[in-house]
Parts: sequence; structure tokens; C-alpha cells
Amino acid sequence: MPPPPSTPSSATEGNGGSANNAGSTKKASPTLPTLPTLEDILYPPPTSIEEAGALLGASITRLEPSLLSRNMVAIAPPPGMHSSFSTVRPVSNSELYVRMVSLRDLLRERAGLDVTLGEMEKINSSNSRKVTTTDQGEKEGEKMDQPLQSAPSLLAVLMKLMGMTAGIASAAPVFLSTGGSESGSLAASSKKSKSAASAGKGKKTVGGIGISGGGGGGSSSGGGGSSKGVPVRLTPPLLSTAMRTTWVDCVVLCYRLGDGLTGPARVDPLSFLQRMMDVVALNPRSQRAAGGTRLSALQIISALFADDVLATKLAPWAYDVLHLCHKALKSSGNNEPYYRLLAVRAATSVAVGCRTAALLAEEAAAIRDGGPTGKVGTFAIQGAWEDNVIAEAVRLMNRAVDDRFSEVRGEAATFAAAAAPLMIKSDRSGGSGGSRGGGGGGGSGSSGASGPMSPTPSGSADHATGPLSSLDDVMHIALKNIDDESAAVALGWAEALARCICTSIEADETAKAESDSTGNRHSADDGDGAGPGSGHGSASSGASAGDFAAKFKAFSEGKGGGRTTAYTASCTSVVSSIDFLVGRFIKVGGEYSASKCGGAFSSGGRAVRVGIASAIMELLKLQVATNDVGMSGSAATDVLTAVLGMVGPAMEQQLRQPSSGGGHARIGSCGNQRFPDTLEVTSSPVARSSDRPSSSAGGAALLFSQKKMRSTADSGLVRTEASRVLRRGLAEVSSEGGQQALLRDLASLCRPSLGLEENGGSIVLNRYQLQIVLIELSHLITALGEAGTSGIEDALPVLKVALSHHDHGVRYEASIALQAAARAFPQEGRK
Repeated sequence: MPPPPSTPSSATEGNGGSANNAGSTKKASPTLPTLPTLEDILYPPPTSIEEAGALLGASITRLEPSLLSRNMVAIAPPPGMHSSFSTVRPVSNSELYVRMVSLRDLLRERAGLDVTLGEMEKINSSNSRKVTTTDQGEKEGEKMDQPLQSAPSLLAVLMKLMGMTAGIASAAPVFLSTGGSESGSLAASSKKSKSAASAGKGKKTVGGIGISGGGGGGSSSGGGGSSKGVPVRLTPPLLSTAMRTTWVDCVVLCYRLGDGLTGPARVDPLSFLQRMMDVVALNPRSQRAAGGTRLSALQIISALFADDVLATKLAPWAYDVLHLCHKALKSSGNNEPYYRLLAVRAATSVAVGCRTAALLAEEAAAIRDGGPTGKVGTFAIQGAWEDNVIAEAVRLMNRAVDDRFSEVRGEAATFAAAAAPLMIKSDRSGGSGGSRGGGGGGGSGSSGASGPMSPTPSGSADHATGPLSSLDDVMHIALKNIDDESAAVALGWAEALARCICTSIEADETAKAESDSTGNRHSADDGDGAGPGSGHGSASSGASAGDFAAKFKAFSEGKGGGRTTAYTASCTSVVSSIDFLVGRFIKVGGEYSASKCGGAFSSGGRAVRVGIASAIMELLKLQVATNDVGMSGSAATDVLTAVLGMVGPAMEQQLRQPSSGGGHARIGSCGNQRFPDTLEVTSSPVARSSDRPSSSAGGAALLFSQKKMRSTADSGLVRTEASRVLRRGLAEVSSEGGQQALLRDLASLCRPSLGLEENGGSIVLNRYQLQIVLIELSHLITALGEAGTSGIEDALPVLKVALSHHDHGVRYEASIALQAAARAFPQEGRK
């Protein structure tokens, strides 16, 4: 293509450059005009949605196999090269992609979802439309508020592409005649059509498609003579990920903008969803399912539920879509991982859409009733899913976690994280009067002291039917796969576990608030002089006796190794949840002693502790993001103390156990006790040969013995993970004020351990915990800089005293922290 002609302004600027450099005082030359892109030259962009739809329809029509010989021309390779090196102009599907992107941009602009604009630009543009007083501005504003009248015709054009992609996949190759040089292929489309039509005369065709007997070397014989041609098999457009994604966006935007049309022009997303579900359920070997048709249908379903406007209408179909995704996981085979990935991704979109619909419904109800419209169901959302939907979601997770492709397992973790707030069953155990546990009935059923989201007690026999039983199942799946052999999958399950814990915490807070209000009403009723053997007293005693029998039965049945403990009973607050995870962090053991968590692709070893630490980190991130963790006062101190328990006395005692080798232990500085080298501050992550079982000494006895070896990296691993939790879970995600408060809290936490104040009930930190606190102090001082003035006065006395600590690791970290303080505050370093 020849370069665009140079403008007079550019030529003048180029000639006058030396004069300007020589000291000319003339005004600056005008800015060079923006050159159009190649796509704008070949395919001029449309100016309206209707024009874009018409151009897209013309591009789709050109892809008909019977019209390819008239719309494309082959460029012969240089002499001496095989005909397989021939090229085809224009590039297959290039014009279709450009037209589709243009349509998507116009639809996004109409819907107010233009991704090229920033948030402030969107606000300014919307405000400018509202305050415009001209007739044109008023007309544009009214047009934006009205549904798109051309949505049905656009959908007909877009669905034509889906209908013909299967035919393109099964069509025979088309032989195109060579058009000569490359410059001829860049001529106008009309000239190309004429040359292709004239060159195609005399070819024998059946249905407009060239027929060849051999079809191998790029030559074909038809009719009475012979003609050379290049065999071309057009790629189905929807097999391209970029093309398919753009097409899906256009279809969903049409349904979004067409919402509100009435009469014959009405678009029904519900019937369209049913048709797409039928396409997904097609036999993969059938002709209708070829060409990426099933992939496109899955992406359409996912995008429909992800749209906040359409999700409210499609949320009641959650069970049918989840059941379809579950069937897709079982029927896709082992060689179609992308299809299974899209199936799980569609299930994730269903969870997101149902959550969005539930939040919008709660907010609308609050506005209608005149209540507060603030925080509604941040994590725990009851009623968004029915019980059968929740059960189907759990079955889908169990199926997806066993997939041998890590991409599918990663999507399963994302689905679990998205579905965690919806895993609260409806409580139907409220008594014979049909009460849901809210305390409204006064019959002989339950007393109503527990709300609809009351967690089931640990070890209760009603755990399988409790409101949070399915949430326990999801937490069990997450804990089993938290040490997946893929690091990305393990991190995904750590986030899913953290979201489940946040849901359990919020559900417990809601249940306590409901029980307090219900308890106040019951205490007023009981104060009227009811006897001990009547009313609520007898019901409570009977319930207590039945509860004890149920607990004893559950304990007896649980001796066989079944899971009888409800995880949600241990996760009722942030501190108790961290204590629960820290307890598992310590009990799993080190690198050589930690067993696999139980997943199909669990790796065990150090991955177990890394996964649990990641879960603690994600939990703190979520709590800080929702402002549920106070970064000052006793709440922050309790959280910090719980996190530092990862390297507390229990972990220190585990690492101080005498090594099985005996001869490799050294004399420590604390009470002349023998302990292994894992207490070294600079321990090596590589295990020594003496730490591994020897084949000559003990052979089979060591192989089948119950004693497991310990790694010299255990100490460094637990310190690193504890530091990572504090830094990435609290420090990095907190605001500047939160970081200043964290600096002061860390400094005050060290004072009793260093003898700066009496121990008034605070814990005494060991050397591991002191090292971690000092490391985070140095990072906070460096990150805050001069903004840390309010906390440096509390930190400097602690750092100076720590320089004389008996442990060399504490002294080293204190010196590094003082160095950071001297760099941030030079006047303090001169003292």
C-alpha cells in the first residue's frame, strides 16, 4: 500500500527545522495531523450502530463457501516454491473481526460502558449530557435512556454467524485462482471481485464450491480443461478466541440495550438462554456442534449471568445452568480441557449473577421499606440460592477438583470463592408451626432462640442439615486441595477458604444479633411467672437431652475417622478463625512430616504450610478491605498475637524436639539443651545428606518406621510465612493511617518482652516472634518515611533495647530496623 501523501504543514515543518534551530523567532509550527490506521484505511469505521450492523452483515455474507471464490484471491509464491506457500488476500475473517469490534465499541458507548474512558471522564460525560440545554443534547440524553430499537435486527445478524460456523467447519476446501502480484490484492474490493470472477470461469463447481479429485498439490482439474488453484479451507470464525469473545460481547450488549422493548420487537433473554443450553447439550461429534458452537454457547451463558441488568431475570434458572455445567464436566472427555474450563467458568458467572441479583433485591427492599441502604450482605447472603442449587454446586466442585488439568481446577477454586456467600441453606427446623427459627411462634417446637443463620454446634448430628453444612463442605474441599501441585490452584483454594471463613464470621454475627433480640423478648415473657415444668422450660430440657444424645451418637460414629467437626463452629470471629488456621499450621508438621491434605493432586510437604499461611493472608486482606478489622486498640493486638502464634511456643517446642540422629545435634545456648540445627536463623533450605535416611543403616526399618525426618528449612519456612502474612495481609493493604497504627501496635507488643514495661497480661514474645516484629517494623518505617513520625517515638526505645538481646537474630534485625529509622529520620540517627 503506498504511503499517505504528505501534507503541506508537515513539509513546511521539515524544511523550516534548521531555521528554527538557528534562532528564528517565528511562532511554532502546527502539530502534525494524526495518521489513520491501516484498519481505518481498509475498513472505514461506521458512524452509527445501524451502519455497523449492516457492514457486519455484509462481511458475514462474504464468508459463505459459495462466495469465497468471488471475494478472495490467492497470491502465487515466488518461482521455485511449492504452492502451499501461497497466500490469500484478504486475510480470512480479518474484515469480520474489524466490523465486529466497531459494533462492540458503538454498543458499549450506547450502554455507557466505554472501556477507553476513565471513571472521571464517564462521570463528566454523563453530567454534561444532563446539564446540556441545547435541543441536540436533550435528544441525545433521551436516546440514551430509551431501549435500542435496532437490537432485534442486530441479533438476527449476529446469530447468522453462529448458524453458519458449523457449515464452514464441515465444508470442503475451496480452490482459489491465483491473482498474480501482491499489489493487485490490495486494490479495491470491486476490482478483486471482478478479477476473481473472471479467473474462476471454466471451473467445475458443485453448489459454488470447487471440486478436486486429488486436492493435494494445489492444482485442480474441472470440466474439460485444467486450471491451477490454491485449496483454501476457511477457519470457522467462532473457533478464534478473540472473535468469539467479541461476538459474545455484542450479543449480550444487544440484549442489555434491548431490554424494555415491547411488542414484536421484544427481545427475550430467557428463551435465548434456553436455546443456548440446548446447544451446549449437543453431541460433540454432531455436525451442529462443530466450529466452536458449544464453546460460544457456554461463553454466552457466562456473559448473560455476568451482566448486572440481565442477571436479575436469569437468576431463577441457576439450578438448570449448574446442572448443565455439571453434565458438561462429565461428558466432555479428557481431551477437551477448554470446554470443561468454560463450563466451570459459566458456573462462576451464575454465582456472581445470583449474588448481584440478591444484593439488588435487598437494596430495593430497603429503599421500599425506608430502611438503611448501606452494607447489605457483604459475605453471608441467605436466600439467593435454594437448597437444591447449593447441593448441585457442591457436587460440581467435587467433580471439578479431580480434573487432571490445572486450569480446570483453578476455575473450580474461583467458583468456590464466588459461591461461598451463597452457601447458606434455608432453616426449616423451626418447629411444627412452620417457623424458620425467628422466634415468631410460641408452640411446642423450638424456642426460636436461634436465627436462620445460626451455625450448627461442633459434632452435632444435625450438622448435615444445618444452615452452614454446605459451607462446611466447601471448606472441607478447600482444605483438601490447599496443597495442590499447581501453585496458582493452591492460592485459589486459599482465597476460597478465606471467603468461606468470612461468610461463617458474618453468619455468626447475624445469628448473635438475632438471638439477642429474640432473647430479650423471651426474657420478658418468662418473667410473668411461668412454672419450671411448663412452657419453654420443658421444651428446653427436652431439647438439651436430645442434643446430648445426638452429640454422643455423633461422637460414637465419628471414631471411624469421619468428619464430625463443623469448621464453621471454630470460625465465629477473626481471632478464632486465625487461631483455627494457626493450629492446623502447627499440627501438620514440617517439610518431611506433613502428609498430603487429601486432594487428588495434593503434594504435601512444605506446600501444606504455605497454603494455610496463604489462607490466613487472604482472610486478613478481606477483613481489612471490608473494614472489619480495627487497626488500633485491643482488636489489632489480638489479631497480631494470633498471627504471631504461627511461631509461638507450640512451634518452638516442635522444633526443639531432639533429632533422631542424635549425633548431629549441638549444644544450645538456652539451658544447655540438645536441639537440632533448625533453630539457626540462617538455616539452609537444602536438606543435608545426614538428615535423610541412609540405605546402609536401618534400610527397611527406616523406610517403614513411623518416625519421620525433619528438614533444616522448617524454621526458615515458618518465619517467612509469618512475615508474609503480616506484610501482605495487613501492612501492604492498609491505608497510611492504618500503617501508622500498625507501627505503634507492633512496637507496644514488644515492650513486655524486652523489659520496658511490666507484663500486665500481655504475652511474652519468643525470639522468633521478636525477629518477625522487628522485620515488619523496619519495613513499615521505610514505607512510611516522614509520615511515620507519630510512631517512631514508640519504636526507637524498643529498637535500642533489642540491640542488647541475648539472641543474635534479634540483635541483627534490630540493627537493620535502626538503619531504616536513621535513613527516614536522620536527626534520630545522630543521637
